Amino acid sequence: MDFDKLSERVKKISKDTVTEVRKMNEVRQLNGKVSEEKRLLNRLYLELGQKFFAKYKDAEIMPEGFEDDFHRIEERYSVMDLLQDQIRSVKGVVLCPCCNMEVAVTERYCSNCGQKMPEVVKIEDKIEDSDAIIIDSQVVEPETSEEGTVGQKVLDETEEEPVEEAAEAVKPAEEAVAEAEEVIAEVIESAKEAATEAAEAAEEAVAEATEESAETIVAAED
Repeated sequence: MDFDKLSERVKKISKDTVTEVRKMNEVRQLNGKVSEEKRLLNRLYLELGQKFFAKYKDAEIMPEGFEDDFHRIEERYSVMDLLQDQIRSVKGVVLCPCCNMEVAVTERYCSNCGQKMPEVVKIEDKIEDSDAIIIDSQVVEPETSEEGTVGQKVLDETEEEPVEEAAEAVKPAEEAVAEAEEVIAEVIESAKEAATEAAEAAEEAVAEATEESAETIVAAED
């Protein structure tokens, strides 16, 4: 086997492997930047939705096509209010209707503003009177459409795309490494064969030299 050609082949494969690894790192870095932009975009969508809801939640005319969305958001607020009531119930306090300070349920007047405290309404009654859905204190999430929300789409793409693209970028490098390993194995095998041949030749040379020396010694004695 021509070792010069083999050496050149190994160098070429090593160079190609380094190039592919660099490409893979560059793709990974760019994917990271894309993911960051998508997170920023998702945050902008969230802020836009909050502003839109705040602007139209008390409007006499609801924006066309958004009635169900507004209703689901209002349900979530109702659920949060009930959960906060449950927390205060566990703590044994209620909110003062005047200053919103927490007051012990045993107190008849607010210690902060002096407001007379109203009769405490049982949390069970609030749940029965509410349209929000609570099962064992767990919120039942509203069903989403088949298309899903914009924010969820952004999050899904953020999680899936970089992984797939990174996997594709790794393939050329893996193939180059595998080819390099094959070439290296060939080099090792060829080196072993060359070493064996050299050892055998050396043994033959030593044997011939020994035989010649013995003949010379015999001739000298004669």
